[in-house]
Amino acid sequence: MHNFFRSTSRSFMLGSLSFLALTGCAPYNTTLERITQLETQQANTRQQLDEMKGVANLALKEAQAGEKRNTGKVIESLTLTNDRYLFPFNTLDLEKADTTLLDQLAERLKSRGRDYHLIIQGHTEDVGSAEHNYLLGEARANAVRRYLHTNQGIPLQHMSAISYGATKPLSSANANMTIQSNRRLVIEVTE
Repeated sequence: MHNFFRSTSRSFMLGSLSFLALTGCAPYNTTLERITQLETQQANTRQQLDEMKGVANLALKEAQAGEKRNTGKVIESLTLTNDRYLFPFNTLDLEKADTTLLDQLAERLKSRGRDYHLIIQGHTEDVGSAEHNYLLGEARANAVRRYLHTNQGIPLQHMSAISYGATKPLSSANANMTIQSNRRLVIEVTE
């Protein structure tokens, strides 16, 4: 079916351009050059679509694999909050106390072998726009993911970084807890 349309559209294009050339509306050489240009553009576009299809299929397979990893049983959870250390306001820098806790977690994970997956959740306080909070939560979760990979050798495929921004607060401004406690990372270990 695809080849039928391709040959039909090419025939129509050649016929139309031939008509124009014969009636004197376009020089013959210019018409052939234009046909060649259009065919080259069409071939390039087809190649780009094939490449995009491959990338999309790969992304779908990765997402499906990630979904399987993320539906495991939570066997351990670690919460890092601003009250204990974590990120100063609006930053991505890990404090020494954070890295100590992450190093301890990594040692426990290494003793498990490869039978685990980390879900690193970034949460923020409700200051600024929703988009800013989402991006900040994502960047903080990725900072922890990067630290665990670079400094402790935890494979990237064993970790997912997710941002909830300010959508899942632990406390509101009226609660006994401070609003800064919403600025946290939750690391769930699943099997």
